[in-house]
Amino acid sequence: VTGYDEEERAHTRTCPVYALQGLSEEAVVAVQLNDTTLCAYLSDSYTPATLGDWIRDLNLREALTFGLVYDTPARLEEDSACYRLTDSGFVWEALLAAEAAPFAADLLEDPMAYKQVGQEVLTFSVSVPVLGQENVALIVTENGYLRSNVGQTEKLFFLGRETTEELRRRVRETGIPQEIAPVNDGVPAAENPAAENPAAAENP
Repeated sequence: VTGYDEEERAHTRTCPVYALQGLSEEAVVAVQLNDTTLCAYLSDSYTPATLGDWIRDLNLREALTFGLVYDTPARLEEDSACYRLTDSGFVWEALLAAEAAPFAADLLEDPMAYKQVGQEVLTFSVSVPVLGQENVALIVTENGYLRSNVGQTEKLFFLGRETTEELRRRVRETGIPQEIAPVNDGVPAAENPAAENPAAAENP
């Protein structure tokens, strides 16, 4: 493990590394920093082949918890809204129905092509405690893509526009409306999906 002090000097030491039960060793491992500290280290080279692989490799069906959901219409004349889910089952149904969707690495690598992903219309604030990540996000776009910063790097999959519209409909019908506190550009700091937990450290 390599770390840096305030003067940017590198300090390296060897630490025991363990697999985490139910999680792929290619995606994340546990590193014992000392007698009392065990941390999750996420791989920045991990690339799932499909959405289903990503869900299974990180055991997200069991490990991920939902916070607030932000509904941001693509048309400016419509108001944004915020909801709290009472049941996230319909979200998992949509994701698992599209589990064969390939990881869209080509779009992530091409800024011009990435524009086709479109504007975000639903942002699910989520946490994955086993990875040391809180208030990260599952983002659904107007053109049917799923973006996420769960894990060390951005993930992108195509769900389809019909899935996007169905998710928005279910959120609006079943979610409990919440007031959006005007903090951090309109997103409450405690629920800000752009905030990364620093506990998700660099690779050993």
